[in-house]
Amino acid sequence: MSTIRRNQVSSSTVGMIQNNTIRGAVNAARLALFLLAVMSVTSAGTAWAGSADDDNTNTPTGGADSRAVRLASVEGDVQVIQDGQVIANPALANLPMFEGTQVVTGNEGRAEVQLDDGGSIARLSPNTTLTFTVLQQQGSRIRTEVVVNGGLAYFEMKPSNSERSLKVNYGTTAFSATSFSVVRVSMDSAPGRLAVFFGECSCRGGGRLSGGRSRG
Repeated sequence: MSTIRRNQVSSSTVGMIQNNTIRGAVNAARLALFLLAVMSVTSAGTAWAGSADDDNTNTPTGGADSRAVRLASVEGDVQVIQDGQVIANPALANLPMFEGTQVVTGNEGRAEVQLDDGGSIARLSPNTTLTFTVLQQQGSRIRTEVVVNGGLAYFEMKPSNSERSLKVNYGTTAFSATSFSVVRVSMDSAPGRLAVFFGECSCRGGGRLSGGRSRG
């Protein structure tokens, strides 16, 4: 009769540990490269802007600059994807996200994003995907567009104006807030459904939705 010692580990267990370690190292490397690239682009843009100001302080920059929003909090299974690559799994709070970034929550995952447009917030329920399609700033003007690709998302939205605009897209519908609004977007069934709990929203194609109304 053979005796199994406590310090003996099967080869399959060793392999699983090695695979998990390698996977974590790959994700960490992708995240590090992503943040390094972002810092390089930001530094280059700042240096270019400073040089332009030195040459002619009265010349406007003209083009819009990219900007970041912040992953304020995460709970459970949440990952961040950039250009088709998973850069954070699991995602961490305070991670910056840029144009083209996707936040994906799993079965037990939840996430909150501060949209940096004066107080708007996006809250993602489990099994939800949100994509930041436009994150731009030109002078004092801030423009934000997001797409709810699937799942269930809640938004607290400041009213959009010429200085700060936020547009939410789902299915074939797009909407913005005309007053402070609290809304829910559900993509459980096509083409999706919008519910306005408070405030008023303007929808693409005409029409407005006020508190207590829904569209889908």
